[in-house]
Amino acid sequence: MIKQSQFSIYDFLGYIIPGSTLIYSYIIIEKINTDHFESIEKTLKDFGNINAEGIFIFIICSYIIGHLLSFLSSLTIEKYSNLKYNYPSKYLLEIGERSHYFKKITFKKGKITKDLKTNFWRLIIGILLLPIYTIDLVFNVKKNYTKSLDPFLRDQITLKIKRLLVKLKIEVSDFDLEKHDFHRIILHHSFEKNTSHQFKMINYVALYGFLRNISLTSIILFWVYTYTGLKNFDFNNPIDVKILTIVFILGFISFVSFVAFVKFYRRYTLEGLMLTLIDEEI
Repeated sequence: MIKQSQFSIYDFLGYIIPGSTLIYSYIIIEKINTDHFESIEKTLKDFGNINAEGIFIFIICSYIIGHLLSFLSSLTIEKYSNLKYNYPSKYLLEIGERSHYFKKITFKKGKITKDLKTNFWRLIIGILLLPIYTIDLVFNVKKNYTKSLDPFLRDQITLKIKRLLVKLKIEVSDFDLEKHDFHRIILHHSFEKNTSHQFKMINYVALYGFLRNISLTSIILFWVYTYTGLKNFDFNNPIDVKILTIVFILGFISFVSFVAFVKFYRRYTLEGLMLTLIDEEI
């Protein structure tokens, strides 16, 4: 077992860097918005003149903001990914049908209200993640980044999962992987048993958490400057190309970070599945 330090790599990648990125990005882009591009150099020099006390406060603020970003990104970015593409453990093994973002309305007593409420909250998430949702329609993340494994690997991994449950004396009356959260068992078993792979798995968690938070950071900045552009919009004056450029760049960064998150989320899941497959004791 890897000896965990009290301050891990996830604290840096998952919390401090996204938090500081949000703070720095807002300050720098605000300078671009209010002054000129020439002021960026002066702003960066001002950052270099911060004293030890200021650095400590900045790190604490970044860490706190990073935790908030992590929580919110799990409710938005990761939730959106799971709803639209299904969990990686499911689409890798081709378990069940591919997810559809909006739930099909069931016209039955007591169900229609629940389905409408579910779709309402999914609509809210979709609107909040508008840049990702829009660009995804063009580049089709589901087709390019959520491919299933080949039939041989799928069959062998499913067989190993069944054997693992028996070995761990976990009783399952119906061996239907679609109904059960089997992946948690696989990951815990793989992590505990394969010490040589623990660092790799930790890195995957840190990377997909980092990219998930960076994606949300870009989304927040996207809406901040979309609001600024709309607030200052005037039909009698030309469109502010500077703000429009910033908005497009932030929207694109949010999508690229989201795609990278999906990739490492998939790799992390695949690592656990493959470690289960090559376990000779199962």
